[in-house]
Amino acid sequence: MITSELAEVLRQHHVGTPSKPVPGFFVQEIEAPHHSRRADALWLPLMTGMRGQIWGYELKVSRADLMHELADPTKADPWMRYCNQWTLVVPDEGLLRGLDIPDLWGILVPSAKRTMRTVRKPASLVPDAQVAAHGKILARLHFGGEDGDTRMRNLQYQVESLQSHNQTLQERIREKDDALAATGAVPHMQERVAKVLAAVQRMSADYRSTEYFSADHIPPERIAAGIVEHERVLRSAEQVASMAAATAKELARVLKQSGERIESHFDLLTAKAEPLRAALEEARS
Repeated sequence: MITSELAEVLRQHHVGTPSKPVPGFFVQEIEAPHHSRRADALWLPLMTGMRGQIWGYELKVSRADLMHELADPTKADPWMRYCNQWTLVVPDEGLLRGLDIPDLWGILVPSAKRTMRTVRKPASLVPDAQVAAHGKILARLHFGGEDGDTRMRNLQYQVESLQSHNQTLQERIREKDDALAATGAVPHMQERVAKVLAAVQRMSADYRSTEYFSADHIPPERIAAGIVEHERVLRSAEQVASMAAATAKELARVLKQSGERIESHFDLLTAKAEPLRAALEEARS
């Protein structure tokens, strides 16, 4: 298992099933405030009683990399100091054999159900003031296209692209329908074939070319291919319309969720910033 696969299992562990609202924000590879050290992953829960917390994760997929990290556990401090808990995530519990994992760190490994199994619960940490950390995370969510507003704009663009593609397909369908309508519709197959060939003959008369051709010279396979292409385009248009409807529905859901999350984080940051503002005003006075 590579690091990106391990991170995806961790993300699914927190995000849960697609049918339910996402209970937080999952961020990967983000620099610590005032430091170049990166956290492999962070989770910001939005559940009641956990809002405002930051959970940090160190992901290691090889024993050599893990031993290098454990040689100096303080390398985790630039992010760990802002976290309410810190957890080591490895693909297999065997990587830990004989190694001394810091007591404050939790340990997670993937389970058979593509989620995480707790080997050891992380200790509850007392983080430093988290205003800078939350600001760093919110900036990453916004500029990295992971916040609700940016996701909504991306979905809107997808909807518009699908609608444009659908319109093009509908125009192609109308052109083909107009061409086939000229053949008429009769119950007997022979008459239908004759009508089709007559329509092709009429259309070929308008063909601007130095070389005249007639329906008699068009292979039956080519005529059949045109009819099959019409059906294929029609079905593609129906699929695109269905995708557009599903995307529009997802857009509405994301809009609703993003509004709730942004409001929750704004209230949280306002509350955390108030003591700092009061202290600054007191210092100025």
